[in-house]
Amino acid sequence: MRLLWLLVLCILTQAVPGSSFSLCKARIKPFKGSCESDNRSSSSPRRCLGQKSPDVEAADLLSPERLGDRTQYEKRSDSDEQSCEEVEYGGLHHCGVLVCDAELARRFYIDVFGFSDESFMRPTTLPYPGAFLKCGSSQIHLMQLSNPDADSSRPSYVGRDRHIAISLRSIDSLRRRLDRHGIEYSLSSSGRRALFCRDADQNGYEFVEVADP
Repeated sequence: MRLLWLLVLCILTQAVPGSSFSLCKARIKPFKGSCESDNRSSSSPRRCLGQKSPDVEAADLLSPERLGDRTQYEKRSDSDEQSCEEVEYGGLHHCGVLVCDAELARRFYIDVFGFSDESFMRPTTLPYPGAFLKCGSSQIHLMQLSNPDADSSRPSYVGRDRHIAISLRSIDSLRRRLDRHGIEYSLSSSGRRALFCRDADQNGYEFVEVADP
């Protein structure tokens, strides 16, 4: 009797269009290597099989195999709030300058530029010769170390080379010192009250005249 009722239900299911019964035929969708989104939303968090997520692709780009010897150069912040945290800066604490002879360079900066010696502030634990020189409220740290680009050609105009810019009250007093020691310099091509020159190791400097240095 039970088998007879099941047979009747199966016949009714196939005879009535739009019926919700599915006891006789199970609709099995073929596997295509991807998930079905059912047209719900393009922002669905479900991941498709056989398809990489954007996070995985970004991680692959930063993998050691892709970067070679370079270290990972991008860090994702934990939150937008952390990435927008305000940083309160002061100014340049010091500039490190590579020189061939720390003592000769120290004399140049004192005699020619008129800086003052603050090498007493230099840690004695540093494993290379050097000097700390004061210019205004900042310092220049001379470091007697090998220069990685000592043989590279430098632009003739210091303003188009990497350089350190220092403010001063009047460039005229500096010009007289440079003339006295035979140091070449050039005035700013923009017409500003500024001059460019190099030290004995060809490090570039810009001296800018301001009312309140």
